[in-house]
Amino acid sequence: MKKLIVAAILWPSMAVSAELIHNFQSPAFIPGNGFSSHVLTIHQLEEAKKKEIKAEELAAIAKAETAAKSTNLAKFLVNVEARIYAQLSKQLADRCSLKAQQPVEL
Repeated sequence: MKKLIVAAILWPSMAVSAELIHNFQSPAFIPGNGFSSHVLTIHQLEEAKKKEIKAEELAAIAKAETAAKSTNLAKFLVNVEARIYAQLSKQLADRCSLKAQQPVEL
């Protein structure tokens, strides 16, 4: 039993260790193999984000234009403009038909 206690006390001191060496596997740290694809991937991510931001800006502009066109004032102005053009075309057609019915004097 005494030998077991002595062995238990001495056993942790017999542990052997080696120097810890860490090899970075990320291509961001190692120029060479895989580094160019890593840089290309980062570039693609940046370009995709820029395109996404541009698309969001265009969507916001389109939404603002749609909101401006759907106001009551905008609808009223479009309606008035359509009625004015309709009246002008009707008057023009009536005048042309009246002139066509009248005989031409030589």
